[in-house]
Amino acid sequence: MAQCNNFYIFPAVGLAVRVSQAKRVTDRMMVAAAEALGNFSPDNVNTETKLLPPIESMRDVAIQIAVMVGLQAQQDGMAQAMSEQELRVRVKQRFWIPQYLNYKLIRKDISNQH
Repeated sequence: MAQCNNFYIFPAVGLAVRVSQAKRVTDRMMVAAAEALGNFSPDNVNTETKLLPPIESMRDVAIQIAVMVGLQAQQDGMAQAMSEQELRVRVKQRFWIPQYLNYKLIRKDISNQH
């Protein structure tokens, strides 16, 4: 539970700040991030005791957090106004998706080299 900020909140807030070009991060922007994350809690959907959404939904969660933070940045006067739809498109365009390449380890015989 202690890592939810590092895994869900901070990357999405950073994305929101970059996309919205917010001048600073306000307390209300952080509250918007926490509320957006809370809306994805499995406990809101059923009777499970899990508080955080599954890792498989991380992308959808991060996008929603970033959009909500960007909208709050606008409300706080920290970012220029744009529609929620435009903000969502920009967030999706800037969302980084890692691509892991397959590689093959080649071992060299270094016993004969001096």
